[in-house]
Amino acid sequence: MGWVSIFDNGAVQRILNIPKRIVPIAYLCVGKVSGYHRRPELEAAGWRERLPLDTLIHFDSWGRQGVEGELLAQLRDDQRAAQGGRLM
Repeated sequence: MGWVSIFDNGAVQRILNIPKRIVPIAYLCVGKVSGYHRRPELEAAGWRERLPLDTLIHFDSWGRQGVEGELLAQLRDDQRAAQGGRLM
């Protein structure tokens, strides 16, 4: 599944018959992909480098970071493994 948030709103509204008063902000793509990019597309385009997971994950409330050490360690390991063959 992939989150798509950069698109032509008008085209999406027309194609999906979405009323003008509804403004789509993103859509989800579900299905198999034919391949993966070596780096995330936004990073490759110079928008921003990938942020460390520790700065993105909060537990139970905003600002509670690093309290689940084992979970964060597993997420880091999974991310490193994914980057070996493909990026997440």
